[in-house]
Amino acid sequence: AKEALKRRWNHGLARELLRDACPGFQEARRLLKRRNPQLKLTSYNDLDRVNLSGMLGLEDFTDRDRLLISHALPASNLRRTRFLETVADSAGRLRLVPEISAVSLAETRPEPDCIHSLWHAERRGSLWRLRPDIGGDHSRRAAAMNFAARWKTGKGRLCFSTTGERILEMVETDAVKPSFPSLNYDGAGRMPVAAATVGEIRVGAYRIGKHVTENVLGDLLRDLLRRHGIPVTGNKEQLLRRLAVLAADLYRERLPELDGYFSRHPLVRVQSVPKNAQELPLLEDMHPMRNLVLAVYAMRHLRGGSILEASHENTAYSVEELALALMTGKVALQGGFLPVV
Repeated sequence: AKEALKRRWNHGLARELLRDACPGFQEARRLLKRRNPQLKLTSYNDLDRVNLSGMLGLEDFTDRDRLLISHALPASNLRRTRFLETVADSAGRLRLVPEISAVSLAETRPEPDCIHSLWHAERRGSLWRLRPDIGGDHSRRAAAMNFAARWKTGKGRLCFSTTGERILEMVETDAVKPSFPSLNYDGAGRMPVAAATVGEIRVGAYRIGKHVTENVLGDLLRDLLRRHGIPVTGNKEQLLRRLAVLAADLYRERLPELDGYFSRHPLVRVQSVPKNAQELPLLEDMHPMRNLVLAVYAMRHLRGGSILEASHENTAYSVEELALALMTGKVALQGGFLPVV
């Protein structure tokens, strides 16, 4: 194998060996940097600017016997002579299978950054069903979806069906290289299983964070009122009432925005706040009054204590009364929210 490779050693062959010997770009880069520390490589595309046949030699792959044999003798079938008894009849003629209903297709034109997949195809009637072996690699999943979009004849974003003519077109245009694992004489004649990991999926969840209460220090309460030009004289009870009026004014000012959002995104309240809950994407410029105004809106628009929607409004208490009750702890908004599908 080494003699055969020496006779046809060139840049393309060196690049193929480097790609197959180094599963990732960084590993290939480290090998080349050992040969030339000044070399600058940022992607696989840069390899074609390098004289790989002069920089690399067979000695760089001496511990890869199987790799060298596969490139030197691509049609190798080196087996013991008794193996022939398992594939030939008594007259020494090769026994044939009645049909081939499964094939594996390795992409030979990889996506950018050399992302490509192995597809397992199985014939079902007049169509072939293809499944990608992508594991949990998200970039490989995206590349497989692009491949499916190009070759499918029906629906399916990853697993898809296509015709035998399309399979032949893939092979003839060098889009894939076929192999036949079901005809592997060393195996049990079964096709490999395509594997894909399903990522964790959670329903989006929301929460309304803590709002200002009567427990806030007096100086902080006065500072909050002072920002909005509100008098800060009087006792704490008077200050809280003024803050409730401020919350009501801000509520009415932003009511069109709040109604518009919850008309498009109704929510259902749950007893406990989900771990993945996020802040509602509203009133982000209103801190630190934001959560109090949101809590007031939620309390006034909860139907049956469960459904938060703009079309329902509870008017048993005025906005000022509800804001004051929330700050003094007479009422409380508990739990989190999930979107209504």
